[in-house]
Parts: sequence; C-alpha cells; structure tokens
Amino acid sequence: DVEIITRVENDALLLPVGAVFRDGKGWAAFVDDGGVARKQRLQLIDRNRRDAWVAGVQPGQRVVIYPPDTVRDGGRIAARQ
Repeated sequence: DVEIITRVENDALLLPVGAVFRDGKGWAAFVDDGGVARKQRLQLIDRNRRDAWVAGVQPGQRVVIYPPDTVRDGGRIAARQ
C-alpha cells in the first residue's frame, strides 16, 4: 500500500461526505439547532471519499449524516447516539 499526501491543513474543518449535499449550484448540510434541522450553506474546499473540507459550519456543530428526503429546513430531528 502507498499513501501519497498532497496537502496538509492543520485547522481544516472536516465533515463526513454523507452530511454534505448539493444545493442548487452550491453545497449545504443540515445542522442540529436544538432538535431542529437548519440547512446551512457551505463552501466545499476539498474532499475525498470519506471527508469533506468545508467552511460555513462551526467546530462542534452536529450535522445530519445521510439525511433522508423527509428532512426539511426547520423540521424536527432526533439525535442518535
């Protein structure tokens, strides 16, 4: 096996790629706002098969991974541990 490192960013904010989705011509994710889903526009800086390097969310914010079509901005969500 070979690992080739093409870029190193010490303060990169990473989300699972399953949390990031197309929103028109841009990108977004649903963040948890006290049990309410809020669609947050993102800047997608880079990604690989596992992680998306983004700007537009804060460190520590919870995101919805693989949101179903039933999740809407302002809709109630429940966290799973």
